[in-house]
Amino acid sequence: MNTLILILSSIVFVLFFIKQRIEYKRFKHESNLSILYEKMEIYFIQKDITLTNNYVEFLKIFKNLSVNPGYLDIQILILHKLISDHKGSLNNDLDWFDTTLYSLDEDFQTIFKAFDENTLEIIRLSFFKPDVVFFVFTSLIQYQLNLGANAFKNFWKDIKFVQEHDQVISYAGLKLSNHS
Repeated sequence: MNTLILILSSIVFVLFFIKQRIEYKRFKHESNLSILYEKMEIYFIQKDITLTNNYVEFLKIFKNLSVNPGYLDIQILILHKLISDHKGSLNNDLDWFDTTLYSLDEDFQTIFKAFDENTLEIIRLSFFKPDVVFFVFTSLIQYQLNLGANAFKNFWKDIKFVQEHDQVISYAGLKLSNHS
């Protein structure tokens, strides 16, 4: 009996330690998002860039992610991607985002790359949340039932797409929630 209690206690302790480590890493990356967003705002001020509607919408993406990093959970991004694909707005948003991003110089690109690295880490860390594990498991079953043999390949292709375009997908999701 004591051995069973020791084993269960050890498992609980290890799981608690892992959870705390993940939360600490996530907190660190979320804090970096806020710092990097402030650098983006300072960039526009220092370069004396006129804030057109495109730039305001562009900055809203980063502000939203720095204030609401929960939008970077993989299940939310996948749902936003599916809805945006269904509405047909994702390709336009991708084109708009790329055009706006590349209209800014290399100094902004450096800040953007750092922001993107932190968002990718938050997305990766979201895979360890119990609700995400359940979501991924059920999604794989749905993909298998709907798509057959290529389900696993298609599912990971969607995951990779979401990770590469997380800012645009979160923007598309923000637009969807504003127009509902």
